[in-house]
Amino acid sequence: MTTSTSRYVGEHAGTSLWLARGLENSTVCLVADAGEDEWVVGCGGGTVGVDGVAGKYQVVVDGVHAPEGAVKISENVYAW
Repeated sequence: MTTSTSRYVGEHAGTSLWLARGLENSTVCLVADAGEDEWVVGCGGGTVGVDGVAGKYQVVVDGVHAPEGAVKISENVYAW
């Protein structure tokens, strides 16, 4: 993950959500940080999801419909 590209995208249930460019230009990383040891990171191309003590979150590429039952946090980022 390239930390210099990180940007805050919102919060859900006390968890801060961040996006950053992955090491490969075609990848994105989603960081869910609920503080202390309660965080999770997922990286990949296309749809990326994370699920853990910080919650369940997903980032989707432009043009993809919102995941069913999810709450929109920001453009392309959703939570359950």
